Amino acid sequence: GDRDGLAEASKAYNGVRSLFTDDLLNGLSSAGAGGDLAASCRDLAMATVAMEARMPGLGESLCESGVQKAKQNIAAHALHAAARIERGSGTAVLADRVRSIAPESSLVLMLDAMGLVSAGEHAGAIEPLTTLTQRHPDNPHLVYQLAQELNVAGREEQAIAALKPISQGDGPYRLAALNDLAFLMSNRSGGGSDEAVNIARQVLRELPGSPPVLDTAGWVEHQRGRHEPALKLMARAITLMPEVPEVHYHIGSVYHALGEDRWARYHLAQAASGEAGERGVQEAAALLAELGEGPDVQ
Repeated sequence: GDRDGLAEASKAYNGVRSLFTDDLLNGLSSAGAGGDLAASCRDLAMATVAMEARMPGLGESLCESGVQKAKQNIAAHALHAAARIERGSGTAVLADRVRSIAPESSLVLMLDAMGLVSAGEHAGAIEPLTTLTQRHPDNPHLVYQLAQELNVAGREEQAIAALKPISQGDGPYRLAALNDLAFLMSNRSGGGSDEAVNIARQVLRELPGSPPVLDTAGWVEHQRGRHEPALKLMARAITLMPEVPEVHYHIGSVYHALGEDRWARYHLAQAASGEAGERGVQEAAALLAELGEGPDVQ
């Protein structure tokens, strides 16, 4: 097949995170694809329109039809995965199907990583994501996802190293990476480094209404011992993210630092009631036990 033409055509799908150029080239240019590839690609074209029209259910049905017409059409499998992700459905069911026709594909690695993340096995997701970023170093979604999983897995130094190039570029995750960097660097320095403070304030200027940014900026100020400014920022964050345990843990810690232990207990209890494994839950439970019993908030 015309690999240069296929490579150029694949650029139309840059927004589809599950479709990789190497998979498209290896799949559509394969002489042994089998089935009715032309009919499969027509379904894929209609599925693309459905996805752009925000109709992932129709897109998923069309992709399934395209897969049945040419099981080697990796683009149909990839768009099928994108549709299921858009609908909030699991993708584990697709991994074995794709593995059977393209075991070395980037799509298999992505589906494996997603399955591990969904199962809470963040450390396990690092290996397939690392391989993916080596294959696709210019893919911002993969690079940022790897940094996230390194962070959640407790590998903070590696996460910082992965975040710095993202924060210095002009890609879609620049501000998110800067916000993550400020948080991690503040925790690493104990009292909050000047660099962490400067980064947090920079992001806050650019995204003054973002709940995660407000929370990070408040936490960095708290780490610096500036508890009153921290409370003002976190009070805004908690009203926008009242279901997030980590934010309750942060504001509870600030209230404790200010000697307002009734409010500290309230927020720490909210955080400690979150699901095991969520950020802030274990830390909140430990601080709550340290504070002991006390009067409830009236």
